[in-house]
Amino acid sequence: MIAWGVLEIIESKSDARHVSRFDSWENVVSGLGTLMGDRARGVDWTPEITTSPERLANLFRFDDVCRRIVSIVVEDALREGYEICGPAPDRIESAFARLEVDEKLHESLIWRRLYGGSIWHLGLPGAAIDPAPLGATGVGWIDVYDRRAVQRGAFVTEKTDPNYGRAVTYRVTPANGGSFEVHRSRCIVFRGSLTGRTEREQQDGWDDSVLETCVRIVRAF
Repeated sequence: MIAWGVLEIIESKSDARHVSRFDSWENVVSGLGTLMGDRARGVDWTPEITTSPERLANLFRFDDVCRRIVSIVVEDALREGYEICGPAPDRIESAFARLEVDEKLHESLIWRRLYGGSIWHLGLPGAAIDPAPLGATGVGWIDVYDRRAVQRGAFVTEKTDPNYGRAVTYRVTPANGGSFEVHRSRCIVFRGSLTGRTEREQQDGWDDSVLETCVRIVRAF
């Protein structure tokens, strides 16, 4: 019935150059593939507002699926541990144990996936605002901060500098109050999900959370 209707429409055209083609899954009788008759043709992508850090925190704390999405890659990557190579591995292992490197590495990798970034603030000699001394050894401690506690201070504005756009200092505001500024050379920065430069600039230099691309699917589930 549909086929005969299509034939009649084609044969009724006086100019063959204006005959519609039906080999691209279009059907004027049923409306399939046509702008006016096919509701799917009206579907378009509308981006949602970036998920706030507060909402990300609640998703991680109270939704088991979201928590698993954030944690599973980190747990799989660290489950077999690692081997320390180089001179004096026993001393390095002892220092790692003192600094609780394993626990803090796990924590910082979780926060980078959840919030789009985290840092280690290393306890190196000298004032926090000053660049770390060249060849400095003897890390006294490691503090972990997620993106919520860290804002860019000064950053490189010279476009010819290979570090253009990167922070020179960070302003850290711990949860227990107070704030301080720390030089970039005293930090190890953990990046989040791959994010374009324009979008990072809109987020104070931080990346997206891994939940941004799947939170709608979790919500539908």
